[in-house]
Amino acid sequence: MYPKKLLRWYLLYLIFVMLIMGKNSPVDLFWFIHKLPVFASMDKPAKYFNFFHVFIVAITGTSVIQVSRGFLRKHVRFYESAVLVLITLTALPLLNQGRHVYKNLFNLTLGAVPRNDVFCQTYLMDQDRTSGKMYYNLLMNMGTINWYGAILLKENAAPRYFLEYKGEEIHASENNDYFGEIYFMDEREGKYGIHPSHVKITANKITIRLPQNQIKEKELARLVINQNYHKSWRSNIGKVQEYNGLISVDLSRINEDVLVLKYVPLDFYIGALISFLTLLFLLIYSGIFKRIKRFCQLFNR
Repeated sequence: MYPKKLLRWYLLYLIFVMLIMGKNSPVDLFWFIHKLPVFASMDKPAKYFNFFHVFIVAITGTSVIQVSRGFLRKHVRFYESAVLVLITLTALPLLNQGRHVYKNLFNLTLGAVPRNDVFCQTYLMDQDRTSGKMYYNLLMNMGTINWYGAILLKENAAPRYFLEYKGEEIHASENNDYFGEIYFMDEREGKYGIHPSHVKITANKITIRLPQNQIKEKELARLVINQNYHKSWRSNIGKVQEYNGLISVDLSRINEDVLVLKYVPLDFYIGALISFLTLLFLLIYSGIFKRIKRFCQLFNR
C-alpha cells in the first residue's frame, strides 16, 4: 500500500537526482527541459535543482500525511514541529543569500543626477549591479540595459548614457549613437528623433502620432523603437519588423496619422488557457462542484 502511494515521490526523487548530476547524468534531462518556453531563459540552472526543497514539499504534502495517518494520530505535535524546523532550515539559506544582495540596495543618496523628464536608457560601466544602482536609475526615470537578473537576453537597445558610479558621484558619458527611444530613418538610414509629445506608452501598448508632413518631406521610410524586437508585437498598420534586433515599422506605404503597437504574447495566453482548463478538470475530477451543490442544498431545506 505505502510503496504505491509513494511512487510519485520516488519518481520525483529520481528526476531531481538526474538533474543534480548535470552532465554526469546518464540521461541529460535538462537538455530537453531547456528547449521549453521560459526554461530556455534560465541562467545557472543548477540552483533550481535543490532536492532539499523538493523534500520539504514531499514532507508537507498530502500524500505523506495520508500515508502517515496512523503515526500522526499519536505524534501530531512532533510532526508539526518537524515540518516547521524543516521549512525554517530551507528558508534560512535563501534569506542569508538575499541579505548579501540587498543590504545596500537603497542606501544611495538622491540628487546626484537630475531626474529626466523623458525616459531614456543607460548602461552601467562597472560590474557590480546589485548595490541599488538600478533602483536609483528607476527613480531618475532611466532604464538599465545591462540589468541584474538571471534571465539571459541579448540586449540590442542603445543607451543614452554610460554611467559609472564612484561612491556618491555619478559620471555620465553621452552616447553619440543614441537618437532617442523612438526615431525615424530615411532611405539612406539617416536618423531623426521624434518629439516626446507625439508618443504615449502604457502597459503593453505604444501609441505614436505620425507627422505625415515630416515623413513625406524627408522621405522617412522606417520608424524604430529602441527596445528588443519580439514576434509578439502587433501593429494596427503594417507589419512589425526586426531592425538590428529592435522593433521597427515600415512607413513607405502608411498614410495613417496614428500608429498603435500592442504586445500580444500568444504563448502566455495559450499557457493560461491550458492552466485554466487543467484547474477546471481537477475541480470536476475531485467532485468539488457536487460538494458545493450539496452544501447549498442544506440551506435550501
